[in-house]
Amino acid sequence: MKRLNVDITEEEYVLLKEKAENEGVTIAFLLGCFIADLTRSENSGGSDEREYANNWLHRASLKYR
Repeated sequence: MKRLNVDITEEEYVLLKEKAENEGVTIAFLLGCFIADLTRSENSGGSDEREYANNWLHRASLKYR
């Protein structure tokens, strides 16, 4: 198991925490699920989830952030 540190604003943290709590999970679990879908791991949520995560990656314009 690996640990990651992620730099986010206080507002992003609060909003992310709200989203996680609305789903009844922790922030770490929520992000872990997204990572599983993005990396197509055996723990992914399914083919639709993998496709949506991959689409997000290609649309996010990460190099411009």
